[in-house]
Amino acid sequence: MRKCWQLAKRSDVAHVMANLRKEDFQEGLALKGFDIRPWFVENYSQGTTYVMLTRDNEPGGLMGVDPVGKDEGLIWMVATPALIDHQFEFLKYSRKWIDEACRPYEAVGNLVHAKNEVHLKWLQWCGFTFLRKVNAGPFNEEFYEFMRIC
Repeated sequence: MRKCWQLAKRSDVAHVMANLRKEDFQEGLALKGFDIRPWFVENYSQGTTYVMLTRDNEPGGLMGVDPVGKDEGLIWMVATPALIDHQFEFLKYSRKWIDEACRPYEAVGNLVHAKNEVHLKWLQWCGFTFLRKVNAGPFNEEFYEFMRIC
């Protein structure tokens, strides 16, 4: 079985940010109030950011879990359109990656933009629970708070 996930290099991050899905760009803008792409390339956390590689070895997405307390993690993901082109492969490896990423935590969660239908479906498929709808970010847009007990 080929390796689908690996630690991201700065070049992987730059590739994903240069080819970011429109919906992921809009989610970052709605939550942060600014274009996350240059910030992300400059501030990615080497050692905790993973890249999903397509069959063609193209970076298709980035994901990670950042600690937000002793036993909780903030899980996140952004992707390129290649994620959609390789969705079955991505889904095949997603749950395994989440299981591994969750190990150090009792629970992981975050917010997802209510308009990001691909991420909503993916989170549900991966076993996350949607807790509530909240308004967040500088534009007070709708997000769903989600969580998974590890």
